[in-house]
Amino acid sequence: MGSDPSNPLVVSDASTLIHLAKIGHLHLLETFFGAVTIPPAVWCEVVEQGAGKEGSLEVKQADWIKVDKPTDVALVRLLIERARRWGVRGDCVGD
Repeated sequence: MGSDPSNPLVVSDASTLIHLAKIGHLHLLETFFGAVTIPPAVWCEVVEQGAGKEGSLEVKQADWIKVDKPTDVALVRLLIERARRWGVRGDCVGD
């Protein structure tokens, strides 16, 4: 998945999921893309830390949202280092 233009890999961040869920349109991602992939840190932020908040239950119940761990460990470490340097804090950063 991802290398075929007719079946692109679609990855989302937490903000997109939360805001679409808040306005009742999370389903648009499924309508347009079929499936959406999120990294474990996004799942943590939206579903675990966001439990009870808007978007949490919708994302948890969406069987078309798949959690997949990034494979480029060096890039992930670099991004985490930069995020922390920029002041990003959170229990999910670096998971």
